[in-house]
Amino acid sequence: MEPAVEDFIIEVACTLASELRRQIRPKECLGRMKNLGGSSEKLVYMYLWLTQPQTFSEIRRNLNISKTTLARVLRLLESKCMIRREGLLLYTAHEFDF
Repeated sequence: MEPAVEDFIIEVACTLASELRRQIRPKECLGRMKNLGGSSEKLVYMYLWLTQPQTFSEIRRNLNISKTTLARVLRLLESKCMIRREGLLLYTAHEFDF
C-alpha cells in the first residue's frame, strides 16, 4: 500500500475511533462537567464534546452567546485542559485515553 493511502486510512480510523468513543462513553463528558461552575461553561463544553471541531463563530452563532462570554468560557476550558485550540480557529474537546 502507498504511504499516502496508508496515512489516510490511519487518519480516518483514528477519527472514527474518537467519534465512537464519544458516543459510547458520554459519562466522560458529564463527569468533567461537574468541575465546571456556570451554565455557560457547561453548555459550551457539552456542545464542543458533541459537535467538534467548531470555530469561535460557529459556537457563538449556534449557542447564541455573546463574544465576551464565549471568549471567557473558552479561555477557562482551555486553562483546565478540557478543550484545545487547533490553529487559530478550531476548538475541540480534549479527550483522555482511559
